[in-house]
Amino acid sequence: MDLKNKQIKVFREPINGDYSQELTLTVGEISPLAFPQIKISIQRLIQGF
Repeated sequence: MDLKNKQIKVFREPINGDYSQELTLTVGEISPLAFPQIKISIQRLIQGF
């Protein structure tokens, strides 16, 4: 989490000690790959509860 810039960076698909996918999110929802039915609000994480 980058609270200063109000964004979340998500790193996925590790290959040889690096990640092949990097997402920078500021709005919307994200789901853990292991639990795709769970939705997490990006805005709620950044702003707090």
